[in-house]
Amino acid sequence: MFKSKKILAILLALAFIMGQPSANAKIDYAKNEDYYQKLCSKKSTYNANKKACSGYEEYLKERQAKSDKSVKSIKEKLADTKGDINKIIELIKENDSLITQKSNSIKKTKKEIVSTKKEIVVLEAEVLERLSLMQEIDSDNFVIDFVMSSTNLNDFITKLDGISAINQANNEVVEDLNDQKAKLIKEEDKLKKEEKTLKESKKIQ
Repeated sequence: MFKSKKILAILLALAFIMGQPSANAKIDYAKNEDYYQKLCSKKSTYNANKKACSGYEEYLKERQAKSDKSVKSIKEKLADTKGDINKIIELIKENDSLITQKSNSIKKTKKEIVSTKKEIVVLEAEVLERLSLMQEIDSDNFVIDFVMSSTNLNDFITKLDGISAINQANNEVVEDLNDQKAKLIKEEDKLKKEEKTLKESKKIQ
C-alpha cells in the first residue's frame, strides 16, 4: 500500500510537470488571461510563478501599448475628419451667403422689371395718343393749312421745323419704347436662368 501511494504521488508530480510550459516554450497569455490574472494577482502565487507572471506583465504592457497606439491613430483620424467637416461647413456657409446675395439680387431685379413694365405701359399710352393725334392732323390736312398760314418765310421755316421736331420726337419715343421692351425680354430671360441656377444650388446644398 505504501508503494502504491508513492507511485501515485510520483505520477501526479509528473503530470503536474508535464502540464507546465517548458522554459523555452512561449506562453499564450491571450488564451488564458483569466487564469494568469488570478494567478499573478496574489502575492503567494505570484512568487511561486514569478517567471510566468513577469511574462504576463510584459504581455499586458505590450497590449496596452498597442491599445494606446490604436487610440492615437483613431484620434488622428477623428481630427482629420473634424477638419474636413469644418471645411465643408465653411463652404456651406460661403455658398449659403452667395445664395442669399443672389436671391436678394433676383428679388431686386424682379421689382425693377415690374417698375419698367409700368413705365412701358405709360409710354405706350403716350405713343398711342400722339399717333392718334397725328392721324387726326393728317386727315384734316392740318399740316398744309398750318404751314400755308405762315405770314413770312421765317414763320414758314419755323412751322416746318416744328412739325419735323414733333415727328422726330414721336419716332424717338417709339424707338425708346422698343428698346425698353427688348431689354426687358433679355432681363427676364436672364432672370429665369439665374433662378434655375439658384434652385440647383439650393438643391445641392
